[in-house]
Amino acid sequence: GRLVANFISPLILLIKNKVLIAIIQSLGMIALLHYISQLPKITSDNIYKSPNLLTFIIITSLFWLYHPALGQAIFWITGSANYMWTNLIMCVYLLSLLKYYYKEKFSYALPFLALIAGCSNENATPIIMGFTFLLLVSNAFINKKIDFKLGITLILNIIGGAFLILSPGNQARLDRLEAWHGVNWRGMSFMDKLGRFNSNYWEYLKYPVMFLVFLYIIIYLLQPIKIFNKDKKISSLSISVIFALGSFTSDFMMFLSPQYPPRSMSGAFLFLLIAISFALYNIVSLSHKNI
Repeated sequence: GRLVANFISPLILLIKNKVLIAIIQSLGMIALLHYISQLPKITSDNIYKSPNLLTFIIITSLFWLYHPALGQAIFWITGSANYMWTNLIMCVYLLSLLKYYYKEKFSYALPFLALIAGCSNENATPIIMGFTFLLLVSNAFINKKIDFKLGITLILNIIGGAFLILSPGNQARLDRLEAWHGVNWRGMSFMDKLGRFNSNYWEYLKYPVMFLVFLYIIIYLLQPIKIFNKDKKISSLSISVIFALGSFTSDFMMFLSPQYPPRSMSGAFLFLLIAISFALYNIVSLSHKNI
């Protein structure tokens, strides 16, 4: 079902030059950190260079210090295809999506990005679909009609997600995990699965979470809390909170899986970094206004 990841990993492995592979992997990681830092810029008409630079430095530091499985999700080629490269695709998709929502600049790449972002990762795809749906509802509330392009984008998200989750490959992987762990996962009740769930989210990500809470406290002390902008669109602070909740939800959804290796926390970590990026941009942009 992981069509995108299964296309990327053999493509990279076809390259025999290890130096070239290292360069490609490094560029992919830099691009991922760049897009995480650039996303908040789309929500504002103001152009500040320093918030982008400061955000990039902080996001990069947090990424290196607190990634739950840096080796498996970044340095391992197959792991990077499943997590780093799919996370990069999701960020590029979010950038195009937000550009259309806030600036009404439609990219013809958006439908394709919606499809492959939906086919990225099992515990990240529902968050991406939920965010797209939220923007669709917000836009419909503002304009009193459903935006056709956002509607198609959501449908393509859902198609990609359905292909990922309902594919025979996913079922075969579950068969292997059931045999490996010696459990009848399909026959287990909802409450039994919930009871077996053991998340290490706080163990791995407590410091980024505390940093985000610290940023929220600063924002609360410096300015009135705004859920919507003057044009009734979702504020950058609200976007931050949405992705923070998305991070927790992405982690919690793993109770539906018979195993939860640290590398599977990559999606939750990505959404947490996006939440921090939006909060940082909110604070630094506010300081520019007060100078």
